[in-house]
Amino acid sequence: INATIWGAAFLLINKTLGRRFADLGKGAEILAQGDLNYRFRGGGNDEINKLSMAFNEMAERLKQSYEGLSVETVNRQEAETALEDSRSRFSELADHIEDVFWVASPDWGRIYYVSSAYERIWGRSRLSLYKNSKSWLSIISEADRPMLYRFLVARNPHERDEIVFPEFRVMQPDGSMRW
Repeated sequence: INATIWGAAFLLINKTLGRRFADLGKGAEILAQGDLNYRFRGGGNDEINKLSMAFNEMAERLKQSYEGLSVETVNRQEAETALEDSRSRFSELADHIEDVFWVASPDWGRIYYVSSAYERIWGRSRLSLYKNSKSWLSIISEADRPMLYRFLVARNPHERDEIVFPEFRVMQPDGSMRW
């Protein structure tokens, strides 16, 4: 009789534990499929219940992290869209200015943007200026270079204000001069 009772008790405990472990496995699958709302119901003070409560805490933290990530993703997408709109409006405006318009580093070591008027007025591609940011200096009339160099040297390289250059001549690729 004792063996029968122990056997029945073992089967009952095994069935109960098996069901609880199966529930944990099912919960892990549900969580892995993206349902971050799944939670175990509490019951008891044994190790399996503690594991279930730890699972619930982990699921709640995952849900909060996911929600925060979703908000950050939306904010980033909105910022990228606003930046692209701003770039588009800037390019449209700058490309319709009759004069050459450019944005460069304070030391002229890098050109960030040059308007399409550069190609028309200077007779050279914008790409050539992006590749060699100081190439524009070599095509200024030799008679005007000293005056322009003095102007540039007198400027504070850390000023971020608009620079209005004195008038000077530019040598065109065909050898003619343009004001």
